[in-house]
Amino acid sequence: MDFRVGGSSNIGPTGPKTADLRQPIEAKVLAVRPPRQRSSGPPKQLSERREKPGKRDPRDGRVLLLMIPEGRQLPAGLARGEYRVLLRFVRR
Repeated sequence: MDFRVGGSSNIGPTGPKTADLRQPIEAKVLAVRPPRQRSSGPPKQLSERREKPGKRDPRDGRVLLLMIPEGRQLPAGLARGEYRVLLRFVRR
């Protein structure tokens, strides 16, 4: 027997994508970590290399993991590197 009271909400996108780049997008900081450390030496085989030579994280850099509640506000080419991301911090 199956009882249903009420209904479930839709999980997928509810409307058209609205990427207005003039408006700020609020994000929640989930994690902050230091950059990757250099390994003790170069990999033994070329196939073991994960990154391009000379392409390392800056020594004083930080890696931020952000949650954007309204993902539809993000531009489509963000993952392809078509946009620069500028951060502005506002105290609560």
